[in-house]
Amino acid sequence: MVSNAYKCKKLWVIDDYKMVLKDGLREFKFKNSILKPAGHTERTKGSVALFRTKADLAFGRGFIATSLEAIGDNADHAPSHWTANPFRYLTYKEGTQSVIGHTEDNLRQINQLFIDIDSKDNDINVLVLGFNDLGVIPTYIIETPRGYQVFWVLETPGYVNSTHKVVSVLKSIRNNLVKFAQEQGYQVDSGANCFGVSRFPTEDNVIFNIQTEYKIADLISVSKKLSQRFGQNTMALHSMKVKASQNTSNKRQIDSEWYQLLFTQGASIFGRKGCYGRDNAIFTMSLANYSSGSPYEVALGKMLEWNCRLDNPLTDRVVEQKVKSAYSGNYQAAAEEYAQNLIETYINGEAGSLFSRTPVYWHKFKKARAERKYSHLKEWRDDLIAYIKQKTTAASPYIKLSTSELCDALGIPERSLARLRSALAEDTTLMIIARPGVATTFALINYVAIHLLQKMRTKKLALKQLLTKFINKHGIPSTVSAFLENAINLFQGGNVTDKTNQLAQETLKLII
Repeated sequence: MVSNAYKCKKLWVIDDYKMVLKDGLREFKFKNSILKPAGHTERTKGSVALFRTKADLAFGRGFIATSLEAIGDNADHAPSHWTANPFRYLTYKEGTQSVIGHTEDNLRQINQLFIDIDSKDNDINVLVLGFNDLGVIPTYIIETPRGYQVFWVLETPGYVNSTHKVVSVLKSIRNNLVKFAQEQGYQVDSGANCFGVSRFPTEDNVIFNIQTEYKIADLISVSKKLSQRFGQNTMALHSMKVKASQNTSNKRQIDSEWYQLLFTQGASIFGRKGCYGRDNAIFTMSLANYSSGSPYEVALGKMLEWNCRLDNPLTDRVVEQKVKSAYSGNYQAAAEEYAQNLIETYINGEAGSLFSRTPVYWHKFKKARAERKYSHLKEWRDDLIAYIKQKTTAASPYIKLSTSELCDALGIPERSLARLRSALAEDTTLMIIARPGVATTFALINYVAIHLLQKMRTKKLALKQLLTKFINKHGIPSTVSAFLENAINLFQGGNVTDKTNQLAQETLKLII
């Protein structure tokens, strides 16, 4: 028997939720399941919190799900928000429907990270193409009433242990993705918790979904390039091994320049969409007091004094809550990136010199390619894409190359080329059409998308009709065809003009 929840069109198909949740939840409900086979047993896994409306979220009113079946059973009234990264346990505040326990220190695993865009002023399609150029096209995108949430799903979850190393690594990656989007002119909420509550995906709000999943190592590689691009002094991101920076001076955080600047000159801090505000400042300074050994009463007195000097003070109750949270024992010290954001936003936009540029050290250097006997597959892939890009255009996206021609062009051994072609079978940047006895056809998927869109407009064909014919003719894998369809939709949404010359001059700047 199949639950009606699995048939409802409002929800994603259950496999999409499986893609996001991984092994974080049980398959079936522990009690009262109508789907669980007789005799089936499952070990206890994680829990996620779901919230019916944004108003419920604001008050913490929600419900807890520990299985995919429980999520499917909510099809009649799909939640508006959830925590896609499961926690070790969740419970309700005594006598209420308020969910408690969804804090960073209680994370079981990290399945996805996201950025929150607070405006629709800029075309989201252009940002998608920008991320594609980096090699990290989003897995899916949700449209919100005032903007978008952009998600990257991990191929294998980042399991959280007592050291929380994976949390630090993924935070660094997410921060660089935020900076990249901001560099492109998008208003991104840098204060959003990238592992916490996000919009709940449904068929109604997901506007882009190609189900691409990422290895953490690949995201680290992209993050390293972005760090270099932003001028950050970050060592090679080639390993998950992380150690805290060595502070030989044992300097207290409350004696630091940034703390003194926040405490004495922060009267204008208020808070607005996409920026940290008064509560963040109080929490950050309270953590600095905690890590420096200041008693709770002393820290509370300082924060109440600071709050009184604000142009728009908070209530004493809110101040007390923030200080209590900082002294809860769940945190070790203030994160300088929060203080830097506050100072640069409200006090001094050029205060970067107050902060350490190497809070985390990344181990295991990768030798330069010239120093190695063998190249990595990713390097051969980049070489191949660059060569195809050089030899093709949107008007003429295909090129046929024999094995010997390709080996000569790239300087790649034939055996390495065979491994490369196998690895690229479902690549979402490059399309490979191979038939026995003839030269292999190569094309960049975005070039093909523009080419097909032009053909569709010229012949006035329906997109589905055109794609079905093209996919059947060339035997394109489902992952690649899904990306191709989304790419055409992106260009059709306004990124491609009708004039071929303008296509070449304007649109091609946006794609690989």
